[in-house]
Amino acid sequence: MNLIKNKNFQILLLAVLFLLFFKIDFRFEEGIYCCGDDYDYYAHAETISLDFDFDYSNQLNGYEDRRFNLDGKIAPKGFVGSGVLSSPFLLIGNSVDTFLQNYQKDKYIKFMNYKLLIYSFSAVSYMFFTIYLLQKCLNFLNVKTTFLELTLIYAASGVAYFAFERFSMAHVYETFSITLIIFYSFKYYLEKNQNLYAFIIPITILISLLVRLVNYYSLIVPLLISYILKKRFDKDLDINPYFIFSTLICVGTYCFISKSIYGIVTINPQTMYGTSGLVGGFFSN
Repeated sequence: MNLIKNKNFQILLLAVLFLLFFKIDFRFEEGIYCCGDDYDYYAHAETISLDFDFDYSNQLNGYEDRRFNLDGKIAPKGFVGSGVLSSPFLLIGNSVDTFLQNYQKDKYIKFMNYKLLIYSFSAVSYMFFTIYLLQKCLNFLNVKTTFLELTLIYAASGVAYFAFERFSMAHVYETFSITLIIFYSFKYYLEKNQNLYAFIIPITILISLLVRLVNYYSLIVPLLISYILKKRFDKDLDINPYFIFSTLICVGTYCFISKSIYGIVTINPQTMYGTSGLVGGFFSN
């Protein structure tokens, strides 16, 4: 028991756990190529961080008919949220690649795709940040646990697989965004500066919906936290003017992003994936 509580042992165990999941061979690949879910999320990050727009013509060149295509407006089928969150890492990775090429010039030997390498660390970073937020949320409920214990539990959930190997998928970003909503909901009900947290909560919900639009339950997470704490606290989030103002900004932001990517404003995931009527067709046939 004393060994488990030893900080040096915990650090060593975390390092061993990290190395067990981390496989460098996936990061020796030249890139992520069309077409599939991995590439959809990667394409979002690439156009945001490298092109600074939502024009996917250079990402989907030659594959226009295999992804979303509406009246000539082409886009990946995957939701944009993962790309938004991972784009800073891809930007840093591309900067490293560019720097090495310019610094060494003709002598430059490309050992690996550093853009992809640093991009792959995005999911890992968000995974550990999610665990940190989870620990904070449990502390709000007076549940004491260690970072190591939560890491082991989180790793056993299977999400760690997507963080370390299928790092372009949305699973890690989904857990992060939901945890972020829970964290700031606790902050709103339990701490001061309610107006600040009331303003932040709609932003966290927007991030969650951009990551995976089908997670409509994100809208009621603050209400669930309110229900958990109702015996001790009574604060009306829905009538807070900062919450309302932030919500209007987030709705406008979502409409802008949807219009920019798909050419239409839609909240229907089937439209983005081109599966409208799929269930009805299944039963009719």
